[in-house]
Amino acid sequence: MAYPPSDRDRDRVEILDLGPVGARAQGPDGDGQRQGIRRLWLFALLILSLLGGALLWPREEVGQPSAAPSAGRSAAPSPSTTAPGSGASPGAGVQGSAGSSVATSPPATQISLGRPLLPGSPPWELVGVAADNGDLIRVEPATGRMVRIRLGWTVFTGEARVFAGSDEVLVISPAGQEAVVVEDGAPVRRAPGLAQASPLEGVDQNHVWVPYANRIVLTALDGAATRTSVALPAMGPLHGGVSEDGGGGLLVSSPAGGVYTAGPDGIRRISVGTVLAVGPVGWLVLECDDRLRCARVLIDRRDGARREVPGLPEGLAVPGRISPDGARAVITRWTQDGQVQELTDLSTGTSRGLGVTAAENPEGAAAWSPDGRWLVLLRGEYGSPVVVDACTGTPRVLGVDLPRLAAMDVRDLVPTRQRPRPACPSR
Repeated sequence: MAYPPSDRDRDRVEILDLGPVGARAQGPDGDGQRQGIRRLWLFALLILSLLGGALLWPREEVGQPSAAPSAGRSAAPSPSTTAPGSGASPGAGVQGSAGSSVATSPPATQISLGRPLLPGSPPWELVGVAADNGDLIRVEPATGRMVRIRLGWTVFTGEARVFAGSDEVLVISPAGQEAVVVEDGAPVRRAPGLAQASPLEGVDQNHVWVPYANRIVLTALDGAATRTSVALPAMGPLHGGVSEDGGGGLLVSSPAGGVYTAGPDGIRRISVGTVLAVGPVGWLVLECDDRLRCARVLIDRRDGARREVPGLPEGLAVPGRISPDGARAVITRWTQDGQVQELTDLSTGTSRGLGVTAAENPEGAAAWSPDGRWLVLLRGEYGSPVVVDACTGTPRVLGVDLPRLAAMDVRDLVPTRQRPRPACPSR
């Protein structure tokens, strides 16, 4: 028989098994009946003690201050309720593949600033992994609401990958070979099939591409494989030669030269040059002709139209990200002082330094808001997020210190398939 735990002992359930009643009523000395009655009295006293302790013990949630919440900060939800969009039921356990609880997470901590961080911003959410302990961080700039959810990693060294879906988030800790899915309004559960994988962005925000030998399979965020896959040619280098193409497909580099896009519709070459940036609208590439005259070219994803972008990059560059509206690109470039990030106007070709050193993980070092107005960067090695106004190229003062992040992604709370209009007025 199991007894409901008190708030203090929420992570532990004591079980007392008295065995069959008939066996308790008899004993070799003939006093089994009296011993059974004595045990029942002791059992009753034990119940009263447990109930009294549960009533008298202060109701303080794990990981929360005992003082009353101050103005502008809302208390964490009770174990029977879930804050809208918190991503997990407070106090919910981490579920294994068979649905059994294998760990218990404290309730989500919710902070409301009472004001928007970015006034006039459309509904979107910054989803990240805290660099110190791997907690899931969710920030809504339009409302000023932030939620922190404890994931309870076995091993966390500050390295992570995060994929934000429409109603769930996949988080991977490579060091501990662990993966969990945080679904809105449901317990945190493990995704063992993705723990040792190196997934890439899928065709939409609810899927990822998972490499298997020379085949890459489209997989749901919970690890369930679909029937959609891409078979790469035998000469295609799977390790290190495949990356995200910015629009749901795969970018494949050939050892003989050239860059290809691969997806459910097949494989096709997009350029003989080098990719500088990728995005939903297409690709920014550097190409050179037979006389070594080089130019930056923007290739439209829809119809393959090509447009030259003035100017040339200086130094080696890590493939960056094109804004959803196709107006700008952020590119991480190697210099003598390390990695720096620049914002390039794809109409004029002009670039400006952002004054932010890229993080060690360039895959998660830059993320665009769905409308292309705001750019989120990580300052330094796993540093605090920096929000840049894409129209001016200057950092925006939020008035609040966000947690340091090891990885981040953006969730569009009102997704649409239409290409957004330019976020900044033409000058």
